[in-house]
Amino acid sequence: MSDNGYKILVVDDDRVITLLMTEWLKHAGFEVRSAVDGVKALEAVQAECPDFIITDWMMPQMDGVEFCRRLRELSLPHYVYVVMATGRSADDSLIDAMQAGADDFIAKPLDRSILLARLYAGRRVLGLEKKLRQLADKDSKSARQAGMAEVATGVMHNLGNILNSVNVAANLVRESARELDVRPLVRAVDLLDEHADDLAHFVAHDEQGRHLPEYLRHVSEHYDVRQDRVLQHIDEMEHHIGQIKELVTVQQSLAGRGHVDQVVSLQQIVDEAITSVIQNRSDEVRVERDFDQLPEVRLDQYKLSQIVVHLLSNAADSMVLAERIDEPIRVRLQRTGDDTIRITLEDQGVGIAKERLVEIFAAGSTTKKDGLGYGLHNSANLATEMGAQLQATSDGPGKGAAFALEFPFTPAFAMAGV
Repeated sequence: MSDNGYKILVVDDDRVITLLMTEWLKHAGFEVRSAVDGVKALEAVQAECPDFIITDWMMPQMDGVEFCRRLRELSLPHYVYVVMATGRSADDSLIDAMQAGADDFIAKPLDRSILLARLYAGRRVLGLEKKLRQLADKDSKSARQAGMAEVATGVMHNLGNILNSVNVAANLVRESARELDVRPLVRAVDLLDEHADDLAHFVAHDEQGRHLPEYLRHVSEHYDVRQDRVLQHIDEMEHHIGQIKELVTVQQSLAGRGHVDQVVSLQQIVDEAITSVIQNRSDEVRVERDFDQLPEVRLDQYKLSQIVVHLLSNAADSMVLAERIDEPIRVRLQRTGDDTIRITLEDQGVGIAKERLVEIFAAGSTTKKDGLGYGLHNSANLATEMGAQLQATSDGPGKGAAFALEFPFTPAFAMAGV
């Protein structure tokens, strides 16, 4: 079977395994290169970007997980599909590898048919991404349209990765639930029922009874460990679902952008955005409002609301990460001139390094450890469409940040000719 020119980089310090995989992959039609560890692999990727990487977990100098993290930090011409090979248990490998940026995994000892099946599945993902890029290029009639198409492509690809992670977490929950076999516990309860009339004698003198307390302690410890695992997997799912919601919001804004101005109350829009964010959080982040009295204005309510919601959500996440939820987020709505309005959101969160302020609104740029880098970029695009300016300021890491949205406005009565 030919792979239509797909290139693979095999990263493994075991020469025998590397030669074996190389033979398998070349026979299947792939173009194969190899590297002995993560450091050499990063050099090889930057010299010639492959389509796939098959990397071992345990390697000298840099292991597969760290290699994967650093790979995802590189600016590459196209997406690279990563398969992690490991002999570890499913729980450890899947969670760590997926969080590091791997797309799939394969257990050791390697099986040729399974390996090729994983690659063919990955090839479908890369093929879809390639088609999306081609469509984006074809439909881009201006620099702005090209930028929006690029973001949409990235959104769709990230959505596929996140859904894959949700599926992995769901499978782990299912496996953990299966391991919670209650039949031995039911049998223990039956024994207690059978000896309800002579329970003390049964526990003290019967062979089964003497072992029953220790057995129940062992069962309780087993269930406790399994419960922790299930809760961990559920937390992973909730996290990924939150990322999906963010991507859906970005995609909806890209798909539905128009210019629909309405007569609105700025105070009401900002207040409703604050309420929406706070009600959907489980923490106790507080918001302090400082609103000037302003007349009704004519503008795009949807765009303004989306910007405020994202900026406030970012500020709340930053406060939680910095463990500063005792301090409020300050939201100011001010008239800064005869025809200018400024909305400012100030937090006491983790802050932003000065060198990052220049690129903070670029697609893919994020201050969050597991952020996707589309929210601020999308907010900046929405601001531009409103004729507004969105700026970020910070005194540096640990010193909080402020985002200011400034835009011209015309009172509604002036539009009506009053």
